[in-house]
Amino acid sequence: MTIRRILIASLVVVLSFALISYVRYLKHHNVQFADEGPVEAAGDMPLDPPIDRDLHAIQQRGTLTVLAPYNSTTYFLYRGEPMGYEYELLKAFAREHDLTLAIEVVKNQKSVFQRLNHGDGDLVAARIVPKREDEDKVSFTTPLYRTEPALVQQKAPPDRAHLSEPVKKDIESEPADLNSPIEVQARLITKPSQLGGETVILPKGSAYRRTLIELADEISGDINVVEVGGKIDDEALINKVAKGDIEYTVAQDNLAELKEAYFTNIKIRPIIGPTHRVVWAIRKNSPQLLKELNRWIQEKKNGVLFQIPEMVDRLLE
Repeated sequence: MTIRRILIASLVVVLSFALISYVRYLKHHNVQFADEGPVEAAGDMPLDPPIDRDLHAIQQRGTLTVLAPYNSTTYFLYRGEPMGYEYELLKAFAREHDLTLAIEVVKNQKSVFQRLNHGDGDLVAARIVPKREDEDKVSFTTPLYRTEPALVQQKAPPDRAHLSEPVKKDIESEPADLNSPIEVQARLITKPSQLGGETVILPKGSAYRRTLIELADEISGDINVVEVGGKIDDEALINKVAKGDIEYTVAQDNLAELKEAYFTNIKIRPIIGPTHRVVWAIRKNSPQLLKELNRWIQEKKNGVLFQIPEMVDRLLE
């Protein structure tokens, strides 16, 4: 645990710049809470048949195109250079297969599998937690890593927390919501059973909706799960917890730890569900690409490429 926290602290210096870049990106592209529109609604419709482009065709073309959101762990720009944990892995895979890596930034993840089938990309990298209902739509790789769903809550309002100036500016510059800021509870939630009767905000289509429903079946009291539409993702919701716009959300434990190190006025416990895998997604009719990705992941998984220190060293160069 000590080593893990040291690594997290090392990443905070760099990821703080990534988070600032991420917030600016959201504002520049007018990303905010929004009602469901035509593009998002398309994500609930049956997918179109996938185009025919497997590994051999990708190699002939010479480019591996990846559909990815702009966030602090998948893909972001740091000092003008592309970075990100998943990006680094993809770049290594592309390099070892003599491919040029192209990133197509996805602003609305609800439509990403449709875009995959249309051929806008060959692979989706987006901190994907595979859902049972998606297993018939796309193929998932072997896990990149495993993580746990963690409750994110505010332990102190920004004006009472000892936040750094960059963090204060980030919070102050967050777009104001229509609702008034929430009142922080005097007692933090320390175990999942205390979520009975509470409201938890998730991005629309989040895999953690099922986690919360299963948790509600185990405890006394319903959990009100609200899914927000538009282009809001888990990072944006964590930012809103830090600001006080919403009270609770759920995020991957590793992402939440990085955010907690940046927004020191939030708490990321308790863990509310079992460990799960994080994967990449490809078209159903790309067995060659799936086989090669799985082989490569298994081969590299225990090496330095998949370890956080390598990313830290590169970022701090």
